Amino acid sequence: MKSFIASSMIFIVSAVSQQCAHEYEFSDDPPRHSISQISPVCGRMGDTLTITGKDFSDITSKNTVFINGTKAAVLLASSTYLTAIVPARAGSGNVSVVVDKAEATGPNFTYLPTGVVTIASNDLQMDGLAADVQKNIYVVRAVLNSIYKRASSGAISFVAGGGRAGNTSGYFNGYGSFALFDYPSDVAVDSKGNVYVSDTGNNCIRMIAPDGYVSLYAGVDNFQYGHPQPGYLDGPRNQAYFDRPRGLFIDKQDNLYVCDEGNVRVRMITPDANDLVGNVTTIAGTGEHGGKDGPALQATFSFVRDLVVDDDGNIFLTEAYEPARVRKIASNTGVVSTILDEAKARYGCSGEPYVPLSIGGVALGPEGNVYCSAYVRGSGSYLTDRTKIITIASDNTISALAGGADANGPREGIGEKVHFPFTGYLIMMDGALYTGTDYQLVRVEPN
Repeated sequence: MKSFIASSMIFIVSAVSQQCAHEYEFSDDPPRHSISQISPVCGRMGDTLTITGKDFSDITSKNTVFINGTKAAVLLASSTYLTAIVPARAGSGNVSVVVDKAEATGPNFTYLPTGVVTIASNDLQMDGLAADVQKNIYVVRAVLNSIYKRASSGAISFVAGGGRAGNTSGYFNGYGSFALFDYPSDVAVDSKGNVYVSDTGNNCIRMIAPDGYVSLYAGVDNFQYGHPQPGYLDGPRNQAYFDRPRGLFIDKQDNLYVCDEGNVRVRMITPDANDLVGNVTTIAGTGEHGGKDGPALQATFSFVRDLVVDDDGNIFLTEAYEPARVRKIASNTGVVSTILDEAKARYGCSGEPYVPLSIGGVALGPEGNVYCSAYVRGSGSYLTDRTKIITIASDNTISALAGGADANGPREGIGEKVHFPFTGYLIMMDGALYTGTDYQLVRVEPN
């Protein structure tokens, strides 16, 4: 029933946005009407927007309102003001009013996306996750030291790890349950169907081949200790050292990016080619803790947790805490900048401080928004702190996409009315976010 209600609301709000400005025939004559102001200047789908001006039509049907080129339903009309409903997925842009085919353009409206949350799977505790080209989702179950797969059909199956006891930690290569991991964090899938695992406790990257065999992919076996030891060294992947690797991401060229948390660096592993093993290089970080922006190899980080790479090669990464931040490494300049921290975080329309206590996963939306899972400080005691998925728009506007209700809140629904016990890593698939929360895989569709 909750899913039906949420879907119905989206339908009602979006039904009015099927016709865009370019489908209208406009007059070349200048408009007689004009827009002086709008209120509010930012908001979400379903909000009421008041447009003040002069010489609008008193007949509601003769006024057409657009927000960023998306048609909005007009509720009330007079010669000096109009009220309209903000349509779903409008995006940020100018508000305009068309009367008698003449268009008057007004101020900019900032659109804050709202997430519609549904449960995709139950009984699936998870940490990191990644999708393959068939839309199967591989998930890390860190407490079981295992990797599972949720098929596109919804069926859940075991892949590897855990030993015969089902939750044993250790280091061993082999098939299925014979393979052992030590508190793995994240996964990534390449174009050939190989699944890569950041084996955090074993300080290395493991690979699960399509036939199910688990092997050491990047790192150095140390037979004296029984598993790879922490360290820092670039070079061929079978000679490189890592220290507690966390988030993983694979780009379209099958380059594997690694958040090397213990070394406080971002690393990249190129794919094998011409019978040569891939090479590990450091692309950002000095090894020192800090928050210094600037050239990537001179910048400093703290507790790098997750990362994502866009089609232009820009890297967005999260730092979990001390302090929690989101950073960007620009591909064209190689410069690191901070796009979210305690000093810059201001919430949506109000501009009030929006302080993330910790940040986990990160994903990119097709509209250019950056999405992060975060634990956010509330307005009162720690009892008002909440787990949310937040949006960072291209203009750095921060807003809550979903989550924020207390423990009595529903697990499905719309926006901040939903309760997340916690969230972790994020992925974007088919225009929706997926994340794990308290033995559930949830789907969050931005609207």
